[in-house]
Amino acid sequence: MLKERVLENSSFMNINTDIEIEVEETPEFKTISKIKKLTEKYVKKQVRCQVTVKKVDQKTSWYDNVCTNCQKEVDIVEERYRCDACKRNIPYPDKRFKLATVCNDASGVLAIVFPYEEVQRIIGKDVFDIEFDDNEVGDGIPFPPSLLAFEKKEYLITLKIEEKNINKSCNIYTATEINYPQEMLGNHYPCEQLTTNNPVVSIAIAIDECRHSKYSPPTGKSTTKTRARPPSEHVPYEMDENLLIGKYKVVKTEKVVTHYKIYTVLVPYHLQNY
Repeated sequence: MLKERVLENSSFMNINTDIEIEVEETPEFKTISKIKKLTEKYVKKQVRCQVTVKKVDQKTSWYDNVCTNCQKEVDIVEERYRCDACKRNIPYPDKRFKLATVCNDASGVLAIVFPYEEVQRIIGKDVFDIEFDDNEVGDGIPFPPSLLAFEKKEYLITLKIEEKNINKSCNIYTATEINYPQEMLGNHYPCEQLTTNNPVVSIAIAIDECRHSKYSPPTGKSTTKTRARPPSEHVPYEMDENLLIGKYKVVKTEKVVTHYKIYTVLVPYHLQNY
């Protein structure tokens, strides 16, 4: 009886093993010159580039006022913050970083907008922290120093390619991730291949190849026999008589105590005048 019921309701034994696992692809590494020449197949895809922040744009606002509900930028209508997406006024909006930069590598220059999440993660502050810090926005400070600290530094940036970047209607690219560059090992450099024209580089490459070689250089044959030492030569020298001695030895002397005896002589009174 039990066996028949199991066979009738055997559908639970049909386990679906066709499970698709999506593997996230690592974005391709591109130089700036190649990013500007990308085709339509890269729309909505991501690419990486290693660049140096040449300049942080100080003419544009470094933050946006956004809606607390939809996180979209709000406008000021009749002296009030208004969200067109939510169709409502925002009494006190949230604020997010908007950092526009000009970056470059060995192949060209690219305008990149840094995402607020990455900016906040790297500097360890949000917009409100900077707004209420006198060292960031005090008198005589035109732009927050924490944001200017991005200049002259190298980063590994992931870009999201939009259709407007492909058809050249917009030359500003949006970053999605900012990391410090990976450690350089050996003679690997992602932007260009090192040549051996430089003698210093040639020596470094030769040492690196020798280090990874499985053959060691020939060495002398080892032996357990004791080797005779070469005879030492006597080097004649003369001492200078006028040579000053650095330290003098103090010779201890014995104390000599002389005992004197005192004698009393009695002179008669009539002879004292003589």
